[in-house]
Amino acid sequence: METRTKLSISTTLDSTLSTLSSPSSATPPSSSLDYAPTEITLSPLCPPNEIIAASRLDLYTEGETLQHWIKMVLDLRDASHVQKYNGESERALILIGRAARLATVGVPQHPDYETELRQHQFVHNWDRVVEEMVMEIKGYRLELLARWNRRQEDQRRAEEAKAKKAAKKRSTLLGIVSAHPRFIETRRRFTAGP
Repeated sequence: METRTKLSISTTLDSTLSTLSSPSSATPPSSSLDYAPTEITLSPLCPPNEIIAASRLDLYTEGETLQHWIKMVLDLRDASHVQKYNGESERALILIGRAARLATVGVPQHPDYETELRQHQFVHNWDRVVEEMVMEIKGYRLELLARWNRRQEDQRRAEEAKAKKAAKKRSTLLGIVSAHPRFIETRRRFTAGP
């Protein structure tokens, strides 16, 4: 029963993250294992697949205690909440995605997972924490998709306005040139024929 719940949460997390990303973004970016929010650099118009690729970074390595990984999951979750409070939804999604991935993929790989975590009362709290992170990801996903669409629309409008302004400038210059007496005389000679 517990294994089914774990697999279900992991599957939900992967499907939630993959709805934002394209198939080409399944490979995590090569970057350091540091999970500090200041280490996350994003382009100004960061596409959703870039955010998802950054959030899929697998932080789990062998050799650390289970408590270390649990603390890292909770620290990532808390850092995500701080970034969200500061208005950095992209960074918040990356951090909560890393925390959820570590909680659903990395922590269950630990040798002490079954003995220390699953047999104590903490298991109910742990499952609740993981489910809350998955739900947060869904909320961030909707917000980021809406923000991305607004950015794309704003960029399209700015390009259209720039093109209109350039066309108006060309037509104004053409109007000035075509009203010049020399231009009128030259046009009359060519249209009159031999």
